Amino acid sequence: MAEDELKETLKSAASLAEVAKKQGVEVNTVINLLVKAETERLQEQLSAGQMTQDKYDSRIADLVERITQQVNGEFPAKPERKTKSEG
Repeated sequence: MAEDELKETLKSAASLAEVAKKQGVEVNTVINLLVKAETERLQEQLSAGQMTQDKYDSRIADLVERITQQVNGEFPAKPERKTKSEG
């Protein structure tokens, strides 16, 4: 499936998992590919000195869980931000 077609399909689908199933692709295959791509991207940033080892470790620690949630259309709540008056 081409990227433009995927974007258009995602507009009417509940999740990437739903699109994968309709295309006859195992959801775990999609998750594994996305985890691999993100791991490679993070490793490149680490190697280039654009990220600390601690930040890399924290991102990798829950990577599978985060990507699984995203593929299934579950997005974790964003943390509340403090306002300047809250300090």
